[in-house]
Amino acid sequence: MALHPAAYSRFVLPLLVLHLASACGGGSKPPTPEEDTTPPVTRADPTGGTFTTPVSVSLICDDGNGGGCAETHYTTDGSTPTQASPRYSTPLFVSATTTLKFFSVDTAGNAEAVKTEEYLFGAASTLTLTASPRGGNYGSAQTVTLTCSSSTGEACASIHYTTDGLSPSASSPAYSTAILVSANTTLKFIGIDAQGRPSSVVTETYVIDTVAPTTAASPAGGAYGTAQNVTLTCDDGGGSGCQATYYTTDGSTPTRSSTVYSGAIFINRPTTLRFFSVDRLGNSESAKSESYTFTADVAPPITTASPAGGVYASAQNVTLTCDDGTGGAGCTDTYYTTNGSTPTTSSPRYTNPIAISANTVLKFFSVDARNNAEPVQNASYFIGRTPASISAQIAAVRAAADGAVNQQIDLALITYVKPSIGGDSPGFFLQAEPSGPALFVAVSPSSINPVPVAGDRVTLLATQKATVNGMVHVTAITNYLRNGTSEPVGPLRANVTSVDLAPAVASYESELISITGTLLDTLSPSGSGYVASTLSTSGSASNSNLQLRLPTLVQDTLDVSKGCNVTARAPLWRNGAQAQASGWVNSDFTVHTCPAPTVLSAASSGTTGVVIHLDRRIDPTSVQANGSQFTFTNGLTASAASVQDRDILLTTSTQTNGQSYTVTLATSIRDTLGSGMDATGRTATFGGFQAPAVLRINEIAPNVASGRDLLELYVVQGGNISNFTIVRDTTTLTALPAVAVATGDIIVVHFNPDTNSGFDAPSSETSSKTQFRSATYASNYDNAWDIHGGTLGFLYNTNSVVLVNNAQGATQDAVAFARPSVTTETFPPLLQELQSVNQWLPANCGGAPCTYSTSPTAIEVSASWDNVSTDRSTTSRRVGPTDTHRAADWAVGPASLGVP
Repeated sequence: MALHPAAYSRFVLPLLVLHLASACGGGSKPPTPEEDTTPPVTRADPTGGTFTTPVSVSLICDDGNGGGCAETHYTTDGSTPTQASPRYSTPLFVSATTTLKFFSVDTAGNAEAVKTEEYLFGAASTLTLTASPRGGNYGSAQTVTLTCSSSTGEACASIHYTTDGLSPSASSPAYSTAILVSANTTLKFIGIDAQGRPSSVVTETYVIDTVAPTTAASPAGGAYGTAQNVTLTCDDGGGSGCQATYYTTDGSTPTRSSTVYSGAIFINRPTTLRFFSVDRLGNSESAKSESYTFTADVAPPITTASPAGGVYASAQNVTLTCDDGTGGAGCTDTYYTTNGSTPTTSSPRYTNPIAISANTVLKFFSVDARNNAEPVQNASYFIGRTPASISAQIAAVRAAADGAVNQQIDLALITYVKPSIGGDSPGFFLQAEPSGPALFVAVSPSSINPVPVAGDRVTLLATQKATVNGMVHVTAITNYLRNGTSEPVGPLRANVTSVDLAPAVASYESELISITGTLLDTLSPSGSGYVASTLSTSGSASNSNLQLRLPTLVQDTLDVSKGCNVTARAPLWRNGAQAQASGWVNSDFTVHTCPAPTVLSAASSGTTGVVIHLDRRIDPTSVQANGSQFTFTNGLTASAASVQDRDILLTTSTQTNGQSYTVTLATSIRDTLGSGMDATGRTATFGGFQAPAVLRINEIAPNVASGRDLLELYVVQGGNISNFTIVRDTTTLTALPAVAVATGDIIVVHFNPDTNSGFDAPSSETSSKTQFRSATYASNYDNAWDIHGGTLGFLYNTNSVVLVNNAQGATQDAVAFARPSVTTETFPPLLQELQSVNQWLPANCGGAPCTYSTSPTAIEVSASWDNVSTDRSTTSRRVGPTDTHRAADWAVGPASLGVP
């Protein structure tokens, strides 16, 4: 027989119910229990069907509110089971065609009718099933479409699915329209071919997370007699998981540019701690506050040296001043050493200014009346040199010809250590005086021992110099020596807000500056991993050669955009004649004000859901959970609202399919800087829920002259494409218009269209594929929907990923494109991200994340777009109808754009 107990099992225990008499007084009788006359219900998992491999079948009995299941009996030879038949105890192993019959009996003796499941075995189906979007973490309800295909051309008769975690069969619900997933769901589905054979079961798990995490401080605020180490614990429940916790200790409202929590916070002074957390989907909780006071003086004093450590031409008399703060017990003693050793309470006690006439490392600390001792501080003094003499050494390097040099630099101060981001070199900046000059050493800090740190005094020999985009770089050094540490760099920072900086860029490059201004343009790419905008200051109102340049990740985190007023505090970068006020980490910038938030778009996310996209992050505390701040036309209402990053998610009354609605937001909704909604930008129009289309990237022309690139999309499943987006790497190139497309349709997206000459149509085709015929507009294709993209297209001279996302931001398809001669630094992480969510295969390169040095390399696993033409005649395109998410799906060859 082909039926055997499995090695692993789940035993379903009967539920025993005891009716206990109550201890009632007065001889009262216990209540008579209600008689159980309902039989139990038993089901098989998986249910019967056609299989290609053995299955383990569980029989699951449920007696509802009855007394509980007693036993289950079954047969496998087609005979009708009785209570004398085998009793079920462990899962049944089925490896050949079998008729399974079974029934259960409860503890009251009620027996259900016999049930039958047929298990058939045959040749494997070649069907391939996919879901779009794939399973994952999402911040809003997802509309999931299922597709069925075959590499051999085999017909798909039907798709069946379950959402309760059980394996589907041909008797499970048949898929006919998109599935709305609005809660955590395990979706399992199969395809049935024309011969009745099922495919393998495909499982996708969806986590729908619209709830912000919660953060708690331990210990909580209060009055304490000793210093406290406060931990912040973030809990996202069953959501996507905590991403980061931000906090302040000065009572100010924390933002995403505040300090990121990484370990216990030491608090020994009266402190207002404010904090909030963000989860992986951008859900942000409201800031919380805890106040800590102390019943006794637990804070140590703070001691300062005057003059501070540094370079001096002559001997100095150094004064140490102790301050125990308001409410402190008062300073008692200050101890110090001048020989580099760590001072203790046995070291010399400070009484009078300390005479320093030679190079000296002064270390010191103070103790207050409650015996609170501060950490040891140090200040390094270098006597006999002047800052001007160090500046002269820096100037000599700057003046030298490019190539080999042999220039000593003694006791220069490191003002900033620059990380490696995009194509820019890592390194560090040297300076000696506020007026400069300064120098960028383009040598990786990690290759130097000891690793350079801002505030170090260092000596080195510059051996190689280059001019890169007009900026002086020292590209090789030797004899590196750290002479001192922990020196403040603030005294060298010059405020250049009132300076006309661009014409003077050669005089200021690499110098530590502070500059405040307003961004005049939409931030646009400025080298790999960076964005930039013209910066308007009091010294330069509108010179495009004065730019604020910052990493894309920092820009996104701080929500910096056109119209924001920003201060940058870092060395001045340069690109030719362009002065680039820069920074490389969040703390290099302060965002003072930004334009009021504006609605960019709204889209239906389901029959009772709307997603509103805004241009700025919204303060969750400004949005009322009951949805009362949102009004609609045509009778639609909102009953709930929540915030996710730059989106507001609404629950609405039932929408009419295709009905046009306009939503208006109340001005009381604010961004994270406290600005209310823009009075003229708080409405958006959208259509009532229509099942979205499913699109696949089909062909690309990434190198067309004048930036008129093309992208062809194939409609896997018909529906609406409203607010679908085309993304290159992390840049959204365009949003698609509201067009209802049919299964099998072709869409051609035209980037940077030439509407002036009449080569391109005046607008996108939204009513039909022949709305603008090719006889009049030569760029169009009469068998395709011709859609206008934005002015930005693809970057042929880079390796890049291209994505098509639905209106909710879920990726429907993605392709990694590369050229053998190019090694774009940002590409491997983007490729790895696609691989991690199964949008590109293989999942890794020889077991390691794909890079340019793995085997295979990141280029070898990517689709090629090398040697495409500039005139549309040669493109990179799919070579077959099946999408395996691999490089083999693609080849460079004669174009087939617009051809069904």
